[in-house]
Amino acid sequence: MPIEHSTNSHFEGGKGLPGLTTPFPRSHPLTGPSLRTVDVITPELLRLVESGAVDALATSAATAESLGLKPNTLEIKRTRGEGPPFLKLGARKNAPVRYLLSDVVAWLKQNRFQSTSGYGPHAATTGPSIPTPWEK
Repeated sequence: MPIEHSTNSHFEGGKGLPGLTTPFPRSHPLTGPSLRTVDVITPELLRLVESGAVDALATSAATAESLGLKPNTLEIKRTRGEGPPFLKLGARKNAPVRYLLSDVVAWLKQNRFQSTSGYGPHAATTGPSIPTPWEK
């Protein structure tokens, strides 16, 4: 899928999504839908991603901010394999990193607990789900 980047964080003509400059999803006749990179992750965008209506790539800074983490903390979690799945856009050491928002939403759902005894080696593998902030 082609990747496009936008830094616009408001609606354009009432048709776009926050962080996108054109209506979403955008499709190319030969390559199909294109993934957009967003710099701002809003609850509305997360609801659309969770519903399967759209998906987008997010920068490390936007992902860290939406998770309530410092960008450096997200980078440390990435190197330890503790954070959400990510994409490396190139083989270079300093190639940009992006997060597929559907992967971030899935990672958040896998890491929801109702008590501190709900995680760790002795935790039950099933239990009632608690809503994410955008589900309220």
